[in-house]
Amino acid sequence: MKKNELHKVRQLINLFNSDILYCHWKSNQHFADALIGVDDLDILIDRRQYDDVVNILNELKFKRFIIPSARAYVGIEDWLGFDEATGTIFHLHLHCQLVVGEKHLKGIHFPIEDVVLKNRRWDDNQQAWLSSYYDELLLLILRVAIKIRKRNILSHKNLSDSTLNEYNWLRENCADFCDKVAHEEWLTERIINDILTLYHNGFTWHRCNKLKWHIYKDLAPFCQGRGTYNTLKRNWRELGRVVLEVKKRYLKSRNTLLRRRCATGGVTIAFLGSDGAGKSTTIKVIYDWLYQVMDVRFFYLGSGDGQVSLLRAPIKLAMDVAIKMGRVKKSNNFSDSKLQKHQSGHDGIARKVWVYTLAKERTKKLIQANRCRMRGFVVLTDRYPQSEFPGLCDGKRLTGHKGMAARAEDESLRIAGLCPPDVAIKMIVSPEEAVRRKPGELDVETSKSLTERVKAIRFSEKTKSVEISSDQPKEEMLLEVKRAIWDNL
Repeated sequence: MKKNELHKVRQLINLFNSDILYCHWKSNQHFADALIGVDDLDILIDRRQYDDVVNILNELKFKRFIIPSARAYVGIEDWLGFDEATGTIFHLHLHCQLVVGEKHLKGIHFPIEDVVLKNRRWDDNQQAWLSSYYDELLLLILRVAIKIRKRNILSHKNLSDSTLNEYNWLRENCADFCDKVAHEEWLTERIINDILTLYHNGFTWHRCNKLKWHIYKDLAPFCQGRGTYNTLKRNWRELGRVVLEVKKRYLKSRNTLLRRRCATGGVTIAFLGSDGAGKSTTIKVIYDWLYQVMDVRFFYLGSGDGQVSLLRAPIKLAMDVAIKMGRVKKSNNFSDSKLQKHQSGHDGIARKVWVYTLAKERTKKLIQANRCRMRGFVVLTDRYPQSEFPGLCDGKRLTGHKGMAARAEDESLRIAGLCPPDVAIKMIVSPEEAVRRKPGELDVETSKSLTERVKAIRFSEKTKSVEISSDQPKEEMLLEVKRAIWDNL
């Protein structure tokens, strides 16, 4: 294993080397980047060994993900792997078929998987099986031609810089390309002539488009449909992708799937922790970590300084003013209430209004969160309502009360009980460290009491509790959190 290689990627390659007929079939010039998790792994396998491959992936704790239908293609599966040593998530495209084509379509299947696997080459430097230089170069030329579109006719460059570098690298390593392609039995004579013309004279739009037209004509049995069908399907998918982006970016839709969702279903992960445990910082890091590769949503379910609804915003503003005026005491996040009186007064109505608006906000967020979970999202929550400890840790505030506020709170807790978190990550901090991080805000005894409350929360029999020490160095703590999340996806 070389320096910077991900241990889990090397494990995968070694197991494939032992038992599986496979090869990394494209972008082999940058295969070293795939070994360190920078580029995707594009691995072609013998479909007859699919079950064996899945067993290996499951053994290495890979997770299969489903991508939106506008980006899904038959014969290609999305798997994510997790390197426990570094906390890196890497992406595996598992190809059972060589399905290629235009963006948003990939409408052609080249039926040469057995040939590519038979011609594969062993790379001593990378200790892996890669497609032959010839097969990779032939497929690259075909892929470039198929991806050409009418909108590219005015472009001065039909190859990106990276594709051009890859093309030149393959030409240098395949001196007999012309002789081999001239004897390809699965290609027609005019396709071969088009390929050789591109090879000798360069990639102009007209040459690429001519080759593309001949491919669709001569290899019609391996195309999804005729030209009109492909155009309509591609444009429909492209329009769908634009709609998703608009809903996500501008309409702020929480239910829009853009990246990947868990094939086994969504999961709700609640983060708990007293002041000084580093909960908010941890959630932000974890959200950014997951957001790069999968669909993830965040909900703040506390009553403090997080996200507030329009209904509760005026009450929150009034409370902040009351705190500054000394009318209300600001208490710890997990103590009895955010509204603790400094002096006697008639603030019962204010408290009930606060509880009512908070309960309505939580009910709405809990419903949204579970809907996201049902759609396959990973849902992260900052805190979570519970019924085990009334008056504490986001528990029931109006114990023994009746009326509109109490009913709203009961409904919120009922919804929370119906939809408990799948995982509760409890950030545990020692009292001394908590006091050091939050000087003047709490004492050792209070911190110790809060930590014991957090440890005791169970939510339900379905909820798996994971305790993470916040006293350890930040990088080690985050790595431990990432491991716990990956094990429960």
